[in-house]
Amino acid sequence: MKPLIKFFQENPYMILLGMLFGLIGGVIGIVSGWSQFYDAMQFKLVVPAWVIALVFIFFVVALVTNKGIKNESIDSKKLVKYEAKSFGNQTVLMDGKEFIKCDFISSKLLFESKHPTSMSGCNLENITIQFGENAQLTLSIISALYRDLHSFRPHFDAMFESIKAGTMPMAPPTFEL
Repeated sequence: MKPLIKFFQENPYMILLGMLFGLIGGVIGIVSGWSQFYDAMQFKLVVPAWVIALVFIFFVVALVTNKGIKNESIDSKKLVKYEAKSFGNQTVLMDGKEFIKCDFISSKLLFESKHPTSMSGCNLENITIQFGENAQLTLSIISALYRDLHSFRPHFDAMFESIKAGTMPMAPPTFEL
């Protein structure tokens, strides 16, 4: 099932194509004559109750247990490790990588927020930081909430202080709305 889900996530046009074929089939049926279409649909389909119950249970279990596709590369043990490597005037995708004692000189660091990253003992000189879609969206939301809703400011200030101290909370704070 996971390969099928991955296929449709990477190829969303296939879903649209399936919907288009269904729509075309429906239009052809109606255009060819409603009476013929209606007569063609006058067949009896007998489905045992246990089949209906089994399909229903399958979908309920799938909905309840589905927590999204677990991406194996999110496990920090599977980060690609770079140690004592130098990066010059280039764009470095940071996601899914662990950098140990690396030099970044005139590099552009790109954070897409699709996978975790780790840096320790690295030298950063004349770098620029760029955020991809996921990271940029998160920053935009935080910025809008901080700017427009003053009641969020103490929560974000506390979060920024914990980031500075290196004690980022394990779970996000809950807000009562």
